[in-house]
Amino acid sequence: MMVKKRRVLAKGKPLKVGEKVLHADVTLDGEPLDPGFPFTLLLHKPVDYVVTSPEDKNIAGASTIYDLLPYRFASRRPFLSAIGRLDKDTSGLLMMSDDGQLVHRVNSPRKNIWKVYDVTLQDPLEPKQVQTLTRKFASGFTLVGDTSPLLPAKLTVTSDNTAQVAVCEGRYHQVRRMFATFGHHVVALHRSHVGGLTLEGLDEGEWRPISSEDMDAVFGGPSSEEILGTSGQARAAPAQAA
Repeated sequence: MMVKKRRVLAKGKPLKVGEKVLHADVTLDGEPLDPGFPFTLLLHKPVDYVVTSPEDKNIAGASTIYDLLPYRFASRRPFLSAIGRLDKDTSGLLMMSDDGQLVHRVNSPRKNIWKVYDVTLQDPLEPKQVQTLTRKFASGFTLVGDTSPLLPAKLTVTSDNTAQVAVCEGRYHQVRRMFATFGHHVVALHRSHVGGLTLEGLDEGEWRPISSEDMDAVFGGPSSEEILGTSGQARAAPAQAA
């Protein structure tokens, strides 16, 4: 019906029913078609939005990341999966993709793709605590409820109650649990980097397709040696859901 009404064009010319054309050449009502498979996007996630799948039936009434995207994106199959989940109270850089291999590559600790978080604590850090936490984060320790130690992480204190933490894995509520181990409550958490990719030019709640240059930045980010200041690679560990 849309073709017959001349709403569908290819390179500016009306299509005919049954005509074969390239996806990239087609417009509907003057607008390009949504990207085909594979498709990866970058989202600046605000707080109070749940990272989930479009098929999740257990979050009735909650705002989800799909509310920030075109409504039809929730109907894509395969659906757009979050690459490294952020909890409801965490903001920042979130990649989403329908490419399962890419999701695995970015999530896997073995790829040494470092994620950087800006942390705000409820209470200030004492100087002795800074030394202890810096050493503990760098050496790796076992979180309560886990059976294996964390990979080494980098803690950089930026003020009395703020810091940056770089990790190359994504365990459940990892950064919050790391600070909780030492009696500190995280009141704000923001992911600013995945590899060398940042949110530059993207306001809170906005999204854009990821380019090949963006992907180069993800996989071309700082190495373990550059983050940790060591000559050895961070030891490998099984991938876990963030």
